Amino acid sequence: MRECQSLIFLLTRRYRGQVESSHRPSHIWISIQQVGLSLLLLWLLILILGAPLNTLAFVRVHRA
Repeated sequence: MRECQSLIFLLTRRYRGQVESSHRPSHIWISIQQVGLSLLLLWLLILILGAPLNTLAFVRVHRA
């Protein structure tokens, strides 16, 4: 009976370790989130300040 309990303890301890490590974000996921946040902030900055005047659409409109 004692051997069975120690085996169950080892199995649950090993499983718990795998679950905890699988919930930690990897370095790649963190860098992807940082890039996404940077792009969002850049988009908001362009939205607030307005697009630069030398965009392709601006050139086409004023040449016509």
